[in-house]
Amino acid sequence: MWKGIVLKSEAAPPTQDEWSVFLRRSLAPYQIPVAFHVVDHMPRTTSLKPALAEIRAAIEQKLRGA
Repeated sequence: MWKGIVLKSEAAPPTQDEWSVFLRRSLAPYQIPVAFHVVDHMPRTTSLKPALAEIRAAIEQKLRGA
């Protein structure tokens, strides 16, 4: 499952530790992601929903180190 948060442009992105601390307040340990990916642009479909195929491809490419 993919989840995302869009930050306002002037906001500094939280660190990995800040995300973990924030999520531990309301999620069970097994629900906390092991990695967080910050992106500059969230691809969207024509209906403005997140373009999951493009997002998956970008994350897989990042994980491969390309």
